[in-house]
Amino acid sequence: MIIAQSWIWRQKNTIVFDNIETLNHDYSDLLASLYAQAGKNMIGKLGVKEVRVGAGYDDLGVDKYFEKCKDIVKPPKDCYSDAKDKQYLISSNKKGE
Repeated sequence: MIIAQSWIWRQKNTIVFDNIETLNHDYSDLLASLYAQAGKNMIGKLGVKEVRVGAGYDDLGVDKYFEKCKDIVKPPKDCYSDAKDKQYLISSNKKGE
């Protein structure tokens, strides 16, 4: 059974789960935990220093689970993105940023 989906893109050393879409909010705590663990697992691999999630169209309510980013990492050119205006930090190894 699929309980959530995301598409993922990369901008330099940052990975962005463009959003988190789910049909059932009963799994919100579990999904936030899974995305947090996935983000931690990505840090340090293939030069990844930060993992974020977009919240333009967000079924999970990422603002309850992750810290809002002040800056926005731009999505790939000419693509639809739910992360154009709001992004939340899942995991990072950046010092002082």
